[in-house]
Amino acid sequence: MVNKIMYQKIQHFKRKGFTKADIVRETGLNKRTVWKYYSMSEKKYSRYIEKVRYRTKIFEPYQPPILNLYKVNDFQKLEKSAVYDYLEEKLGSLPGTERSFRNYISFLIETEQLKFNSNKRIYYPVAELPYGKQLQIDFG
Repeated sequence: MVNKIMYQKIQHFKRKGFTKADIVRETGLNKRTVWKYYSMSEKKYSRYIEKVRYRTKIFEPYQPPILNLYKVNDFQKLEKSAVYDYLEEKLGSLPGTERSFRNYISFLIETEQLKFNSNKRIYYPVAELPYGKQLQIDFG
């Protein structure tokens, strides 16, 4: 999918009389992409964008288990690959790839259906105590 600016650039070159091959050289886009948008009207492009942007998501039926998993973990940020593997274990094979799943999680975050807990650790200086009164342990 080409963004609006690139579509307008293709149409600008078209109005200036550039051939499709010239536009490919000028923009660096794939020739099939240029051919597709070269003949597309503004109205048709708008309909195409709406169709692509709001298409149904393949992981939509899995939204409740995904949100429940984050809820159980106090809405902490989890590795998306670990969540994918966990759901695959619990629910069997999933309909999409791990990349599709990552995109779906990003979609949930963008639409604010999934909000992470923003608990931040607070650091503060410790008062100086006399020797032998305080101990620091490193578990690493």
